[in-house]
Amino acid sequence: MDGKWQDTGRKAEGKVLERRLSDSTDVCRLDMKSAYSSVEGLGRLERTFAYDRREGGSFVVEDVFECEKPVSFETALTTRAQWKVVSGNCLELSSGNEKMQVWIESSAPVSFTSDTVEVNSPAYSRIGIVLKGKSGKGYIRMKMMPVKK
Repeated sequence: MDGKWQDTGRKAEGKVLERRLSDSTDVCRLDMKSAYSSVEGLGRLERTFAYDRREGGSFVVEDVFECEKPVSFETALTTRAQWKVVSGNCLELSSGNEKMQVWIESSAPVSFTSDTVEVNSPAYSRIGIVLKGKSGKGYIRMKMMPVKK
């Protein structure tokens, strides 16, 4: 957030704001503001995870932020799968015979970055999903679904 990495340790711990479990859908919403104490004027940073078991299943990760001043914002997806950009708002990940699409909805257009990370484990890709421009509030939502064969 705003070019700053997430803080570490106990002080950066997310706080559970909501947890709903049902036969069809599980949702967990976290307050992540404490993980970015160095971002001046940060009013809100929440991450929501939602798993939907219906119609083949989907998993959504959404980040929402509000700040007193315009900031740059990005989130990331990490994977060991092969991946490619299918369109300006869709990625495809594949491993063996399995494929998954990641649909991105956001408050502004996004761009993608890619880095290979090798830290005490086999290498993986960090795919950055970056909001273009700066804003005082916004969101990035990633909806992951298997590609039907």
